[in-house]
Amino acid sequence: MKHLMEKKIVIFGIGTVQQILESRYPELPVVAYADNNPQKQGTQYLGRPVLSPEAIRSIWAEDMAIVVGSSNFNEISQQLDHLGFNCEGDYFDGMDFLTEEEFRSIVPFDPDGFAESTP
Repeated sequence: MKHLMEKKIVIFGIGTVQQILESRYPELPVVAYADNNPQKQGTQYLGRPVLSPEAIRSIWAEDMAIVVGSSNFNEISQQLDHLGFNCEGDYFDGMDFLTEEEFRSIVPFDPDGFAESTP
């Protein structure tokens, strides 16, 4: 996370992961949010603009990074790839910056989900 503190951050996704990230890292230099919900786009959240994913390019600069503030990283990653952004270069999974406890509060551990099936 330290390397992101020197960037201007766009958080993609407004919700639980985003809230935990901003609570844990209040010094995170967020300049905007992006969200797939059209009702959120064009509004303000915490005093910053909420953009459509496509509109990120309109404010993009070399000193910026996108942090995915959603548990739907795979879907959003595909979307960002399609828009020409690079994983681990331009954008990062916000879940990677959570503690194990924070992660488990979002994605509960189900030991039965990992059990091998027997024929």
